[in-house]
Amino acid sequence: MTTSGTGWANVLGVVLVLGAVVAVAAGPGGRFRPTLAGAGLWLLVAVPSLAQLAVPGLLDALARVPELIRAGQVWRLATSVVVQDGGAAGTASNLVLLAVVVCAAVPASGPARSWALFLGGAVAFDLVTTFAFPSTGAGNSAATYVLGCALLGLRLVRGRTSRSVTAAVVAGATGVALLVVRDAHGFAVLGGLAAGTVLAWSAPPPAPDPLTC
Repeated sequence: MTTSGTGWANVLGVVLVLGAVVAVAAGPGGRFRPTLAGAGLWLLVAVPSLAQLAVPGLLDALARVPELIRAGQVWRLATSVVVQDGGAAGTASNLVLLAVVVCAAVPASGPARSWALFLGGAVAFDLVTTFAFPSTGAGNSAATYVLGCALLGLRLVRGRTSRSVTAAVVAGATGVALLVVRDAHGFAVLGGLAAGTVLAWSAPPPAPDPLTC
């Protein structure tokens, strides 16, 4: 199962999921704007990802390598999200994707929940791609999918509209299709939808504070 983030399936997945997230954030009741928490999350990924272009050794030190993780280098389960394995083009596309998603998700979900979804999604994806479907790699695309699709799950439960239902269906179908073509990003899409839906039912986020979000 691939985690490379390249190929037609992943490109189509990005377009469909990103379109669904933007449609929900820009629709009735949605919010789409930069926030302090979103900027901080973006910088957490962007700074080492851009530094890696000048210091390639960062990728080797921080990437997900199943054999090394199983040998004890467990920090790689978290650090692989802040470096990129797709070169300059992959780095640029992943950072643009993250910028759009944080502007959509953080105002709705709140700072703490957004950070938890992103970082928790990164570690969960790396656990799956270390122990269930071993694959070496790095990048923030899977964690960004989790954060964006959690927003779709939230809006599916709270503030439901025909737009939010359609967006969730499109994202869910995209996640299934990615798994069918053996792209592990499908786990991130479906996991984000599930997490957002469960959290919306069990612990809905408080009203966002524009000064702290």
